[in-house]
Amino acid sequence: ASIQFVDPRTWSSSTSVAHYSLRHAFLQQRPPRMLPCQSLTSDMNYIRRRTLMFVSPLSFDEYLLTMSSVQSCTNLYNSRQFSNVRYAAPPVGDLRFAAPQVPAVNRSVLQRGDVGRICAQGSPDWFTAELSVVPDLLSGNSASINVSEATKTLQDLRAQTSAQVAANSSALLANQDPRVSEDCLFLDVFAPKDAFDLAGKGYGSPVMVYIHGGGFASGSKADTDPTSLLDQAKIDGEDIVFVTINYRLGAFGWLSGPEFQASGGIANAGLHDQRLALEWVQKNIHLFGGDPNRVTIMGSSAGASSVLHQITAYGGKKSPAPFAQAILESPGFAPMPSAIQQQKTFDQYMSYLNVTSLADARQLPSQALLAANSLSIALAPFGSFGYSIAVDGDFVPALSGQLLANGFYDKSIKNIMTGHALNEALGFTDPTTQNDTAFRKSVIGNFPSLAAYPDEVDYIVNTLYPPIFDGSQAQNYTTQLLRASAFNFEVSLTCSNYYLNKAFANSSYGYEFAVPPSLHVASSASIFTPTNVLRGNMTSNIDWKSPLNDAQIAYAMQSYVTRFVATGNPNKDGIAKFGIYGGDNSVIVVNTTGIVGARASVANERCDFWQKGLFY
Repeated sequence: ASIQFVDPRTWSSSTSVAHYSLRHAFLQQRPPRMLPCQSLTSDMNYIRRRTLMFVSPLSFDEYLLTMSSVQSCTNLYNSRQFSNVRYAAPPVGDLRFAAPQVPAVNRSVLQRGDVGRICAQGSPDWFTAELSVVPDLLSGNSASINVSEATKTLQDLRAQTSAQVAANSSALLANQDPRVSEDCLFLDVFAPKDAFDLAGKGYGSPVMVYIHGGGFASGSKADTDPTSLLDQAKIDGEDIVFVTINYRLGAFGWLSGPEFQASGGIANAGLHDQRLALEWVQKNIHLFGGDPNRVTIMGSSAGASSVLHQITAYGGKKSPAPFAQAILESPGFAPMPSAIQQQKTFDQYMSYLNVTSLADARQLPSQALLAANSLSIALAPFGSFGYSIAVDGDFVPALSGQLLANGFYDKSIKNIMTGHALNEALGFTDPTTQNDTAFRKSVIGNFPSLAAYPDEVDYIVNTLYPPIFDGSQAQNYTTQLLRASAFNFEVSLTCSNYYLNKAFANSSYGYEFAVPPSLHVASSASIFTPTNVLRGNMTSNIDWKSPLNDAQIAYAMQSYVTRFVATGNPNKDGIAKFGIYGGDNSVIVVNTTGIVGARASVANERCDFWQKGLFY
């Protein structure tokens, strides 16, 4: 079957629904917690007695005394939820911008964990500006967008932000979530009752560790409710222990550069946080009924990009990885390999703090750093969140695509599953890109080094993404805006899946999610569909090649994920077959018209070109 990309002009959503859809995409399409677990009176003495039957006192003191309240979830098979488990020491004071450290042993204090924690948050002004053109974006009427008005809207927002900060340096924190804290390195564990009751008895259930998205600037472990996934796994005969983690965001987690690192900062601190959390899982998940040898990590958007870089961590030189399998949904990121670009980002943050050194920044009160972080993200360039993964010569020794192409990744990883939506980039594309000049400018904006190489820019804009609007080019674009979206789609959001699938060809599974409007991380809505919605709208004897409703699509996606986590293979009887990626670039396409096999749309010469990393 051939793939036809969804033309936004065919969408029939109302303006209000369209507005919600795009906003949901910008927020990494995080499903809200449907029916939050209801807290029970915590009997930590029971937990202590229960655990000490099979774990040394040292491990208990180090970890379980930092554990939270136990909760009973509203899913079909009852889970125990352990909230706000500390996995790292507070990254404050001298540990600001440093590698995460194992928390100190505390033998006297029981932390109930009833107060939630999330890391520093920020939101770019361009996101608000983009909402003003949502109806035109989602209807495909990009030609009707008033370019000067859209430009002025963003300029006004940025001027307003700057004026607010000038009047009050903490203005952007006025509506800050009270859970925000620098001391945010915590995780949650959802342990199905049967799995928990078997802990220490010779059997461990498969484990899924979820890394949230949010552009490395927002999000938290509380963004995703695993209830329906746990239910689906149980129906299939296998409990899954689910772990979700916080990691440092914005400047706290993603500063980098020569001066920053020479001053004792650790580049990609967020990746190091994730790694320490994964090591915590390896050491402790058996206490909850999980098997440390059956850990799958999954992420969406920035979380998926994090998973990608956990696979290529240290160029594969520190194998084996603290996980066995990986699922990546829409791995979106703009890498920062240039030391000049990294230094510029660091200098800008220091200027917002009104200091000149990292040592001075470590002495400032928390609110000052949080405010500067919010400002730097608010003023980020269109489509950017201000911070991203940087090539640092250590955890990230080179661009991930180059590492995968040359075999520098962790080969202890057994299986991977990748996916993306077919209109991933539309919400991240500047709506003022309405002519060749604007498109050329956007290309150089993504690759600043190209400014000195006009011939290479010509090749990109005339050969890779030519001004031909008959639907014959990348993603079948028919307008300048969709042309720019196609460029962003491949460069920043989907080619990484192609690189991974090539490297793991015989142990990889790929899907393309084409359910309209098919925006960024659209498949999350299906994967985390609430149990009551799913069970109440199913029919038996489904013909998977015929039109499907939302519940049937959600059932298929949940089954693929849970079977993959449990067995390394997403297939089971009664669901459309999910073939190996292999040498012929095979994927499945999930749409309301059915689930069919196809050749991966990103298996093309453009992604081959970008994988070389010539212009970063």
